[in-house]
Amino acid sequence: MNKMSLNLSSWEMNNLEEYDDYEDLTKKLPEIVVRVLLSRGITKESLDEFLNPRLSRHLPSPFNLKDMEKGALRLAKAISDKEKIFIFGDYDVDGATSSGVLGLFLRYFGIDYEVKIPERDEGYGPNTEMLPEIKDKGYSLVFTVDCGTTSFEMLDKSKELGLDVIIADHHQVAPTFPQSYAFINPKRLDEPANNPYYNMAAVGVVFLLVIATNTKLREMGFYNENLKEPDVRHLLELVALGTICDMVSLTGINRTLVKHGLNYFGSNIGLKELSKNLIKNEIRSYHMGFILGPRINAAGRVGVSSLGFRLLNSKTEEEASKIVEELESLNSLRRDIEAEVLEEAVKEIEKTIKPEDKVILVGSKNWHQGVIGIVAGKLRERYGLTTLVMSYGDDGIAKGSGRANESIDLGFAITKASEIGIVEKGGGHLKAAGFSVAFEKIPELKAFLEEIISKDEVEIQKTIGIDAVLDISAVNVELADALSALEPYGEGNSEPLFLIKQVVLHYFNIYKESLMVASLKDMAGNRINAKLFKQSNYNLFEELQKMKGSLIDVVGYVKASEYKGKRNVEFMLVDVKI
Repeated sequence: MNKMSLNLSSWEMNNLEEYDDYEDLTKKLPEIVVRVLLSRGITKESLDEFLNPRLSRHLPSPFNLKDMEKGALRLAKAISDKEKIFIFGDYDVDGATSSGVLGLFLRYFGIDYEVKIPERDEGYGPNTEMLPEIKDKGYSLVFTVDCGTTSFEMLDKSKELGLDVIIADHHQVAPTFPQSYAFINPKRLDEPANNPYYNMAAVGVVFLLVIATNTKLREMGFYNENLKEPDVRHLLELVALGTICDMVSLTGINRTLVKHGLNYFGSNIGLKELSKNLIKNEIRSYHMGFILGPRINAAGRVGVSSLGFRLLNSKTEEEASKIVEELESLNSLRRDIEAEVLEEAVKEIEKTIKPEDKVILVGSKNWHQGVIGIVAGKLRERYGLTTLVMSYGDDGIAKGSGRANESIDLGFAITKASEIGIVEKGGGHLKAAGFSVAFEKIPELKAFLEEIISKDEVEIQKTIGIDAVLDISAVNVELADALSALEPYGEGNSEPLFLIKQVVLHYFNIYKESLMVASLKDMAGNRINAKLFKQSNYNLFEELQKMKGSLIDVVGYVKASEYKGKRNVEFMLVDVKI
């Protein structure tokens, strides 16, 4: 099992959690599902929450978060008094959905509100220069959603102008405490380290604020026969979309929110229009993460950043349809730009990478800021190293985006680099971060990140955790259906990976130079169709073409598909050993 694979990874069987009532459990669930559950560390105590998460039972009180009480009371008062509210959002999907959830909640009450999503060239976070105009227009309450945690200059100016600011964010926190009316962030340094909200996306934090505000309005006696209490569960599909696309862990609270959000899919006019010609079957986390999300993200990457928010807040199908056309066009443009930048980045890395490198930093003045994050992710997958990709500006400042492997908490590292003056500004999450750095500081940034990884003495070699061993004869539609109980899949709850031993790559075809469709055959003559996309696994795609007729072990996941009304099953290849 320790022999290196074609993808330069080691394979390990996931340990099975001990379970006293194993036999009883296998009477309720297929045994393969039970094995996967135990390999994921699901205990007897957590089984019900994992399989059947309930909002009423498994969603902790929003008021456990610090400043939630204060923020909810302030928003409830603003709604009751019909104050004008201004919202600063972010240009990714989490930012669009966070702004969308708050905006739709305010719209229900007829509140006069405005949303500002910055363009890429304006930079991340709220715009300090806009504050006097916001004040002059009569806005009294300002929200920063999916941003604001480190916007100290903006917060000082707001205080000077007499504007109340409520931060609803989830980004890494600096030691300096932001001076806002309310600071709601599960990563606050004074929150318990093991608090259940810690891994929430910003849209989840905003949704909790909506629930808390609804509670305060109810306590105030605000609702009556003429104004019924809104059913905020219809906002959950936006919560699911933002949570999945921000790649936070789909466990605990996030799993509960996403699972219910998928069940409520279809009530948002914009999302319904976007998915109309893209999703033909039941909505799954895959559709949100890889089909809907990239199209909304395209607006913030290569177009007008506010398009994503405007789609989610569309009032009519006609309005949504026009925005969908723009997003499709922008997404096509984004793919073309991304492919060009990726190709150039690979050429540059191949010329400069050294065996001892623990971090890759690569950049160009010709690379579009909107795609460098995606490119960083693909380079990380290709080289197995934490990767930062930068777009060089004419002002001597490079704006960058990074994606990390298990060797480093990149958001924390970039925040620390900002504190000690290596980067101009920056922050992020465990596996992703954004930053601005002066050209002359780039070597220092690389050395700083390499030192962190060396200190932690983390083994950077990729390891693939396998949930169970299968025979080809066991891979069928029934198995795929049984495994669906484990959804939604995403960060922290990836699709189950299975090992099939001693099979022959019987034949394969390559389509459009990017998709391999193959047939695998075992010693008994059983066969299964397999697929591999070049984009998701470049090294394996190239090497596997040399293996026709060879006896191999394969790792992958089981996926059901439908063609002309007939359901089939495919084995999606992840790695191979000879």
